[in-house]
Amino acid sequence: MKEIDIVVPWVDSSDPQWIQEFNRYAPQEKKKQDANPERYRDYGLMCFWFRGIEKFAPWARTVHFITNGQKPAWLNTKAGKLHWVQHNEYIPSELLPVFSSRPIDFYLHKIPGLSEQFVYFNDDFFLTAPVKESDFFYHNLPVDMAVYRPLFPLDNIMSRSRYNNVMCINMFFQKKLQQKKCLSKIFHPQYGIKNLENFVFFFTSKYSAFLDPHFAQPYTKELYEEVWKNCNEYLTATAFHKFRNQNDVSIWLFRYWNLVRGKFYPRNILKKNKYYDLSDDPSVLNEICTAIEKQRYKQIILNDAEIQNPDIISNRLKKKFEKILPEKSSFEL
Repeated sequence: MKEIDIVVPWVDSSDPQWIQEFNRYAPQEKKKQDANPERYRDYGLMCFWFRGIEKFAPWARTVHFITNGQKPAWLNTKAGKLHWVQHNEYIPSELLPVFSSRPIDFYLHKIPGLSEQFVYFNDDFFLTAPVKESDFFYHNLPVDMAVYRPLFPLDNIMSRSRYNNVMCINMFFQKKLQQKKCLSKIFHPQYGIKNLENFVFFFTSKYSAFLDPHFAQPYTKELYEEVWKNCNEYLTATAFHKFRNQNDVSIWLFRYWNLVRGKFYPRNILKKNKYYDLSDDPSVLNEICTAIEKQRYKQIILNDAEIQNPDIISNRLKKKFEKILPEKSSFEL
């Protein structure tokens, strides 16, 4: 097994300097660009993210912690496995400052010292049980699942980027030819009933969308280089947008590219991971808290949403994380 790094970006949206810059560049046209506060809200849980990585993924060689220069007060920048990465260390200077995750995502392969194989986390992806290298890479291939999905109506910026990703894929790959090469990875026992979804879309002439499991995603620098070589125009145009834009491609383009070319190890990655939208609904919050405390999943994703009581939710979640991760990690002072 090769060395595997972990990459995670983070932002402190309460920082006065960040707020000043955000307001300076914030778009006037909200429909075509996304400056939603939910994209940047911090629940004060990042220390538990690091505790989870240290306890449940001790095999990780280095954690590349990406910020615009911000640093949590508790962060131990001298931790042996920590590489605190600032945007200006790997993102072209003409793009800075950035308030879209897309430039942050697109240039990951340029991070100094990054291993060939790496796992990309968002700051709301938490480990709550042990994970192995083989959960992300197996036989030196990213672990993933290729499940076809329809393209939904283009009613928001996220669905537009999915459409743009697929447009690029169809420009560079002939679906019928690629399916013949990768047939055993399109229909696989691991997928279970989801093989039926692949059968439904198997005979269409063009790719539609893929199932997008919103979990930590394995990538390789080799993949990044190949996508950049072929899709430079689309990636560069997106990277120049300060905020998410309806004309963007997204990081899923890299994943789609890898699925289509078949350089992945097929596995049902939905089984031991769980995605949640945070909610003011007590029953939803209770379910999330129970899942954390009982360590029911390897990964818990706590996606932000339109909520009225973020402080209440934050306090509940902190108490549950304290139960399973009570000890400070080496990443904390």
